[in-house]
Amino acid sequence: MHIKGTFVAERNIEEIEALDEIDLSKEIKEHEGAKSTPPILAQQDEELVDVNYNRPTPLSLVIADISVWTGLTFVIEPALDTSVQIFSARLLKKEEAYEAFIAALKVVGLRASQQSGESVVKILPLKSFPVLA
Repeated sequence: MHIKGTFVAERNIEEIEALDEIDLSKEIKEHEGAKSTPPILAQQDEELVDVNYNRPTPLSLVIADISVWTGLTFVIEPALDTSVQIFSARLLKKEEAYEAFIAALKVVGLRASQQSGESVVKILPLKSFPVLA
């Protein structure tokens, strides 16, 4: 939802329960900010976003919103798709929203891995264990 220069990250419970029926690629394309842009930390965009996921929300839905706001592409193994909650008392700059997202990943034992200069971010377990032969 887009309201006066802000994106509102709000999902109703029916959307969350019907996750299998949601076409995230269509939803992303409908947002005005769904164009390829440089990584968020290189931007000085002052557009504010509402990062409130006050109910347990599938990580894939949060990632879809973060992707729209940042222009980044995310890759996650379906087995890692957990639920997160993020609360913010105010609208956040896109950079702050990304920082809150990274903090939420850490809380659920995940991390974001991005090679320098790339726009693809991999969501991985916080700790990687060596494969035993």
